[in-house]
Amino acid sequence: MNFKHEAMELADKIRCDDCCVVGCIDEKSVALIQSSLQSAYQMAPPQWRPISEAPKDKSRILLICAEAQQPRANTGWWDGCNWTSYDHTAEKHSPVVRWFPTHFMPLPVPPIEGKL
Repeated sequence: MNFKHEAMELADKIRCDDCCVVGCIDEKSVALIQSSLQSAYQMAPPQWRPISEAPKDKSRILLICAEAQQPRANTGWWDGCNWTSYDHTAEKHSPVVRWFPTHFMPLPVPPIEGKL
């Protein structure tokens, strides 16, 4: 999520206390809005989102096909053409599979050692 862009959009809708003009917000206020958005996003429980909104930059995310007979989540990535993940059910060493997820969720931030 582009918090700077979201902050700028919100700033355009806020009325300035000094001059009463909508969108007349200084950079310090925009930075405060951006920081607040980031904090709220990190505190919010993760939600499944449509696959159409998923990042296609090869970063790993949690994927699921909600239409499957027995939906199961798995980590995967966009390989440039397909959604890809490792098949952890295979008997051999996890071959790569391509599949058709319907939803995704960002992976959580890993815990810091000693702070679980």
